[in-house]
Amino acid sequence: MKLKIILLVAVLLCIAGCNRSRDCMYLDFELKLTYRDHNNVDLLDTTSIKHYNPDSIKIYFLASDGCVVYYYHKIADNSEAYKGFDIVQTSHSGYVFCLDLIGIRCVSHKHGNTDVNNFDTVSHRTIYIQFNENEIDTVYATFYHVNCWNTYDKIYYNGKLIMQSYPREGTWSNIPTIIKE
Repeated sequence: MKLKIILLVAVLLCIAGCNRSRDCMYLDFELKLTYRDHNNVDLLDTTSIKHYNPDSIKIYFLASDGCVVYYYHKIADNSEAYKGFDIVQTSHSGYVFCLDLIGIRCVSHKHGNTDVNNFDTVSHRTIYIQFNENEIDTVYATFYHVNCWNTYDKIYYNGKLIMQSYPREGTWSNIPTIIKE
């Protein structure tokens, strides 16, 4: 009960203190996808002969100033870097690619000595997933702002609408599958 009260107070403070969309919280900012080939082989399962190597995958996003920024964030010298995605194994979906749509850990980049804020545009985000030297896919997400919450509305994968009005509950049960050649 005490935890519920604390969470309620935190949400109310966020709503009361919010005056700009980029000062607010992101409700849904992670896109979950599965990747399979035409024979239903899980392309994220490293035990399969045909799979994507997680160490070779790179994420780039289009910043508000038009720069394409490599998503790479290292918290400390001895820590492992976060590359804008995770791959997790689930019991019902196999391996799932979890993509950070906002760039939450990659907040700025530099032009010479000038820092450029990567959060200037919260209405949409374009992300490039480079699987290897020859294969790059594009994710385009639109967002909307309600009270003090930002969430994504529509997700396009290589120009095709794959999700609309993402559900608030059961997000692990509504995972699009991308079929690769």
